[in-house]
Amino acid sequence: MKRMKNKVTHFKWSWGLLLIFCLMIVPMFLQARELREYEVRTAVETWVRHVAPEARPDAIIEWLEPFEINGETGAYIAHLDGSGFCLCGDNEMVLPIYWYSPYGRYDPNIPDFEYILGEIASLKMKLNGLKDEDYGKFQQLQPVFQERAELWEDLLKGHIPTRRQLRNRAKAKAAPDSMSLALTTIWDQNDPYYLQCPQLPTSGFNCKVGCVATAMAQIMNYWKWPASGNGSELWFYEYRWRSNWDQEPLAVNPGLNISGWWVGRLDYDTTAAVLKMNGYWDHSFYLAAIGKSDSTGYRQALDALWSRMDEDTTWLPVNYGATTYRWDLMADSAAAFSPDGRDAVATLCYHAGVSCHMNYHVFVSTSNEGEMVNALKDHFFYDPDATTCGVDMNTMTEEIQWLRAFAAGGSDTAGRGSHTWTYFGYDTSTDPDRSFRMNMGWAGSGDGWFTYDTVATNGLVFEVTDNTKQIAPTLVRFVGAASPGDGSPNDPYRDVEEAIVEAPDNSTLIFKAGSNNAFAAATLTINRPLTLTGRDVTISKSGSRGPSRNYDVEKVDRQTQDVLKEEVRRFDEP
Repeated sequence: MKRMKNKVTHFKWSWGLLLIFCLMIVPMFLQARELREYEVRTAVETWVRHVAPEARPDAIIEWLEPFEINGETGAYIAHLDGSGFCLCGDNEMVLPIYWYSPYGRYDPNIPDFEYILGEIASLKMKLNGLKDEDYGKFQQLQPVFQERAELWEDLLKGHIPTRRQLRNRAKAKAAPDSMSLALTTIWDQNDPYYLQCPQLPTSGFNCKVGCVATAMAQIMNYWKWPASGNGSELWFYEYRWRSNWDQEPLAVNPGLNISGWWVGRLDYDTTAAVLKMNGYWDHSFYLAAIGKSDSTGYRQALDALWSRMDEDTTWLPVNYGATTYRWDLMADSAAAFSPDGRDAVATLCYHAGVSCHMNYHVFVSTSNEGEMVNALKDHFFYDPDATTCGVDMNTMTEEIQWLRAFAAGGSDTAGRGSHTWTYFGYDTSTDPDRSFRMNMGWAGSGDGWFTYDTVATNGLVFEVTDNTKQIAPTLVRFVGAASPGDGSPNDPYRDVEEAIVEAPDNSTLIFKAGSNNAFAAATLTINRPLTLTGRDVTISKSGSRGPSRNYDVEKVDRQTQDVLKEEVRRFDEP
């Protein structure tokens, strides 16, 4: 009996040790959990105080608002005390913060925020189901999930996530850890920007500028280019109208709320049981009217009335070559424009819209982001290397390092809406999920930092679908490549020696941020007008032990040529 007891005891211990061992090797992500509301609050406050770009050391969450789908919390909106907000995850497999606006206010009327919250929730659901749907991918992402669990753990303890930072610091980088370009405008699509956009007849309503044109206009203002345009364009605005009431039978009252701009356009006669339509409409009015009732009968009656309206067109001719763009009158915000400035910015935004073949409407104007490429090249003397491409974190970072603001476009995975906006900064402190600084084209509302989720962009779900990059005036040239080039964004000059020989007079030469640019000649002389600029850039003689010249961003003017002459003479000294 004693021997049997020992065997049983040994058997129990063996299974116990095996169970402990199995539990120890279970990957962290298999145990990923939902964070409770107070945990999300603690983690987000730590992140905003100590980790975020434009950190706020005294930040307090005034209100943590759950975002629900089908009655379940999928993400959170953290409203910061005073101003600012974050769009947050609530599971160890997703990031704590996806969107951080240091000084804006969350606006529930901006659908794009809801789309992003929906994307966070969808990503969480996708990752939760990944084990059964794609186990290979599930295993591949194990290190990422473990790191994210550590990140949440550090933030919950109120600690700066040092484990993550130490891993990132091990990757040496010459370029700045963080930089933002001098894109200071906070424009939108309303007054004064839309004042030259087409107007729906008799209504007094101007069409919206359109997000593509707003992003394009702000990038053009960043470059202050061109002085005048090139060529001409003839575009159009389509609408429908009738001068008296038309009606369609509708037995069931759809319960319409008729006020504001709907007065005199749409009505329901309860006595006659008919839906009535009158006045001037464009397609955005029609789409808005659809949303006023979910009744099938109402939709059928509305469609019948819409189909019977007369169609008409306003033609929109633009002569770019005869236009002078007054960059000196452009202000950063609507309230700061002079009367002449209001006209100047309205001209710019309208011309950008026509060049992008904008589908003009009163409530929303739309275009394809790719239209921006040909518009800049054909009418505004921008380099033909501008292109629309897929999303890549390193490419996005390099665009900023080359001092090129760029546009991004995206839509939610449900296909409910899309938007185009501008990127003008990055910050590596949140790596491997880098932060990018954005101007959303909403008059500053919601501008801030978006965290690039490396998991979401690995073929799962993500809102951003493309970037329009390499946007630069033709008189701007770029320096720093492995082989000779023409100085264009896609083919930079090899070095400063090639650049000062080949670049046109009055060119701006841009060196990539953090680059070391050596010249081999005994002396380097610039004897014609050129502007050299870059961030944390060094220009020095090859092998020289003497001092080098370090250029900070954006402020090196044409007098640099004389400074360089003096500098290279010092390089020649023993």
